[in-house]
Amino acid sequence: MTNNHRSALAKFATIFLRLALAGAFLAAVTDRFGVWGPPGTTNVAWGDFSHFLAYAAKLNPLNMFCIPSPELPASWIAAVGWIVTFAETIFAITLLLGFRTQTFALLSGLMLLAFASGLTIGTGIKSALNASVFSASAGAFLLATIREYSWSLDAFGVRAPMKKLSSLLLGIALMSGTATDAFAQDKKNDDRKARDTDKAQNEGKVLMSMKEKNIEVMLKLFSAVERHDEQQLIALCQPNVEFHWPPSLYGGSRPGWDETWLPFQPSAAERRMGPRVVAASANEVVVLWHQRGVSPTGERFDGEALGLYQLRDGKLARAQMFYFDTTAVASFLARAITPELQRRVQIVLSRFKSLPSERRGNVEQAFGKLQMMAPNRRRQLADSDEFKGTFSDDERDLINSMLDLSASHDVRPQSGPD
Repeated sequence: MTNNHRSALAKFATIFLRLALAGAFLAAVTDRFGVWGPPGTTNVAWGDFSHFLAYAAKLNPLNMFCIPSPELPASWIAAVGWIVTFAETIFAITLLLGFRTQTFALLSGLMLLAFASGLTIGTGIKSALNASVFSASAGAFLLATIREYSWSLDAFGVRAPMKKLSSLLLGIALMSGTATDAFAQDKKNDDRKARDTDKAQNEGKVLMSMKEKNIEVMLKLFSAVERHDEQQLIALCQPNVEFHWPPSLYGGSRPGWDETWLPFQPSAAERRMGPRVVAASANEVVVLWHQRGVSPTGERFDGEALGLYQLRDGKLARAQMFYFDTTAVASFLARAITPELQRRVQIVLSRFKSLPSERRGNVEQAFGKLQMMAPNRRRQLADSDEFKGTFSDDERDLINSMLDLSASHDVRPQSGPD
């Protein structure tokens, strides 16, 4: 290698070493202000200043002077952290510009050596070797031995008194720190907004999932009511579920809703409620549905009702029903309920309630199934061996009595759903 080649390589190595040391300092400083990402991000050492201070507590720059102290005193941590950050910022700027390079290269080497010593005693020699801190310190010392620095302020003959230099560097450091902190704060705010947005979206998904679940439960409940499926009703309701109807129509000395309308719904057409969900939330569903019936004389009723249903843990906990025209409902029932019909209903319900609870569900489900069939198909199923083997003679007689309540109705076919 000729002298010219050696000279060119030396100039390149000097510039490269200055930039490498300055880049390392700047990367470390910006890391602890969150510029490269929050804590836990890939290739981010700290992510914020608090994590950097926690790391600095494990190191002790006094270890290079053989003062035995594995960790810094708590009262020193913040002060040392800011002093080191300020020094690294100054060293990075001066090395990058090539200003008083020998002085700041020497100071950089001493600080890196102190850091390597603290890292060795605090976390082990392997950590210091992995981080190449000894190599960086040696490079800084080597840079301090160079007499000429190409492409630097030193090479252009820029000089300044140390007092002015200190003021200049202090101002640059403060401006850099302020800008870095502002950038880091903006990034933290952006990250916080992103997390809040994700949280809101996740909460919205959970809320939507709960609403959809509640709607599904209510539609299944209406279907179970239409089919007289008591087992399904029990499965979809809380044990202490509450049903609240207009007190002027049901309850008290009067029969309940199901007892009142049992003789007036002889076919699927009358039992069809046509539920339509109006609104839903995480714990409530509002449903618009139809109350239908036909009297023994053939008079038909079709009125709208609105129900507010409260759900808890995916099951109905409370139901509050409102008729659009309560007077019309009361008038229909007054004309339809004759003393003879009321007597027959009371006898059937008394027999039904005397059954064990597990048998009541089976009887009501069979009644609902037979009620939806054509008369000839109904007779075939009632006479089958399977049906006779499932229900006792008394239970079959009760089912027939329930069907007979509406047998004398003058029912005309109803076509077309809502």
